[in-house]
Amino acid sequence: MTIRFDITKEKLAKRNTVLKVIKAQEYERQRFSMEIHDGLGQVLLAAKMNLNALSDSSEGLSIESKDILNNSIKLLTEGVNEARNISHGLTNHVLAKYGLVYALNQIVNNIGTTSSLMFKFNHNIDGLRFDEEIELNLYRAIQEIIKNIIKHSKATTAHLKITKKDNKMEIIVKDNGIGIKQGEINSSSNGGIGLKNIRSRVEYIGGAFEIDSKIIKGTKIKLKISL
Repeated sequence: MTIRFDITKEKLAKRNTVLKVIKAQEYERQRFSMEIHDGLGQVLLAAKMNLNALSDSSEGLSIESKDILNNSIKLLTEGVNEARNISHGLTNHVLAKYGLVYALNQIVNNIGTTSSLMFKFNHNIDGLRFDEEIELNLYRAIQEIIKNIIKHSKATTAHLKITKKDNKMEIIVKDNGIGIKQGEINSSSNGGIGLKNIRSRVEYIGGAFEIDSKIIKGTKIKLKISL
């Protein structure tokens, strides 16, 4: 009984620690989102409006100068959109309002505008909502996995598949990239920290995290949870 109590107490302490980390991360995400939206986003938008005003009276400019001006407006437009996408990605308002599928679709749709990666998303949970903690932690875990694929894998194709059967859910994310070396999975590098963060979030909601990485043959990550 004493041993069982000590193990339960240790698990509870670990869970509380993970919860504190998750709450701190969400707070920082909310803060950065506001700074990007209200700070950087507004500055970029103001610069774009000024250039648009200049474009309206650019009759005296040479063709070369007009091209530079139009290209600058185009770049600023992309910057405004990118700031908006980053801001939305940092917050969970869309997730809370519309659910996991809608929020993940936003990530997948944005991939096409920011990289050449071909990303497929299949699922059988359309219209379903889950516990708030489950949705948030799954969303953040999948978001981190996708970010790692874009940043480190050098993949050209990737696939996210979510399958729900009874009270079980399985999530598989795989790509055709360069894979992850075994030593990097538990390392303290940025990639290693990301994987540890994913594992912590999945285990916090009572799930299992598996990674199968083969050099040259890509990476396959599997998440399993009970609902």
